[in-house]
Amino acid sequence: MTYTHTISSETHQDFLNQDRTDPITGEKIEEGHTIVICAACKSAFFIESWQYINESHCEQFDSLKELPISKNLFLEANQWSF
Repeated sequence: MTYTHTISSETHQDFLNQDRTDPITGEKIEEGHTIVICAACKSAFFIESWQYINESHCEQFDSLKELPISKNLFLEANQWSF
């Protein structure tokens, strides 16, 4: 099943702040656009782009039911002792 999301500034401000673009068209995703999120890599596609690629990305057909929340990741270097 393909889950779609119509972007709204009221409910998707975190997503809009990420300044995402559609990987097929290169256009910025903005309020009012209907998108699909690849379940594997979390790329955001316009619904038309998703249909253009036969509703498949990352060798799978799943999309996310909810928009992902961005998180800050902090990496620590390993301390090697010899």
